[in-house]
Amino acid sequence: MKTFGLENNISEAYEKQIDMLFSYYSDVFHYLSVFDIGAAEIEDAVQDTYIEALTYLDKLRDITKMKFWLLKIAKRVGIKYAVKRKKRIVNESTIEDYKTMPEPGTADVPDKQLCDLVEKMNREELWSLLRRLSDKELKILLLHFAYGYKFKDIAKMVGESDTNTRSISKRARDKLRAMAEKEGIGFDL
Repeated sequence: MKTFGLENNISEAYEKQIDMLFSYYSDVFHYLSVFDIGAAEIEDAVQDTYIEALTYLDKLRDITKMKFWLLKIAKRVGIKYAVKRKKRIVNESTIEDYKTMPEPGTADVPDKQLCDLVEKMNREELWSLLRRLSDKELKILLLHFAYGYKFKDIAKMVGESDTNTRSISKRARDKLRAMAEKEGIGFDL
């Protein structure tokens, strides 16, 4: 089959587009550095931007608008990385972050029942019960009872709705009550 040299023209045009695409590398890098992502993740975001751009380069209609098209892709990628980073920061908070509970009376404890529980139990007994809760249950209980956060603020921190955060808190208190009764530790929570 005769192609009359069209492959060379197509490949040369495509190579020019790729060269032009990579000429905007510093613009993409600086654009992504504005997003709230870590310095190490900026390179990954730039790479993801270029992978997506190379994948859809044939869809670009007007080559004169390549820079803005590329920055639009970078915006989507930057938002994705920022959301992922925010979720990771919230999820990285584990029981290790809360090992040092304040003494009763040193924090603004919104519920007297928790204060009574802490006074009736030694720390080892309390932590042996608390460690049996899921990370999310533990976070919610400690943020509310030990640190005095409101449920609507806790909901934002753990990525749940206000209603669901309250439900998780109630279930966790019920679990604690059942575990304490099973071990013979009496309290009313």
